[in-house]
Amino acid sequence: MANIYKQMAKLQDVATKIYSTDPKGAVSMLSKYCYNTSVGWFNDWLKLGTSCWPSTGDRARSRLRGRTGPTRQSTLR
Repeated sequence: MANIYKQMAKLQDVATKIYSTDPKGAVSMLSKYCYNTSVGWFNDWLKLGTSCWPSTGDRARSRLRGRTGPTRQSTLR
């Protein structure tokens, strides 16, 4: 978890430099990083649930059939 905070701080520094020439690109870079990190956490929790409580993992998988992670509902454009 500490590594994610360190990476985010570095990305914010990079985004600050990019923002003056490409504001949308800077915001997009941060948004993609945050989205991909949250999808990774979601999948890790799903695996943990399956390993600790197999029936819970089965129910979660049946609800998510065909999905690979949380649905993206971004307001950034």
